[in-house]
Amino acid sequence: MPVTRHCTNRPDSLDLRLATRPLQRQHREAQPGTFVVARPVLQGKRKPRGSLRVPVLPDPAHVEAFIALSPCVKAGMSGSVAANRRRIVFRNGEQVSG
Repeated sequence: MPVTRHCTNRPDSLDLRLATRPLQRQHREAQPGTFVVARPVLQGKRKPRGSLRVPVLPDPAHVEAFIALSPCVKAGMSGSVAANRRRIVFRNGEQVSG
């Protein structure tokens, strides 16, 4: 069962997010195939306010360990981070479970 990671940025952390983005990209690219989905969560005029990740990792403990290595987390950008199991109902537009 996949685990999602939803991160909400601290208020007024846009500058920190933009400064940290190159390191975050390097971190993600150093782990090819780690994510099924890796997207920013946007608000207003397309300003990032967090992120949604669906990693290919076996359980929440592995996700939390991976998150702890994130440059954004190390920089203190996160206001909240949650890792939760999810059930896949649709994949590629087709229902795969009830």
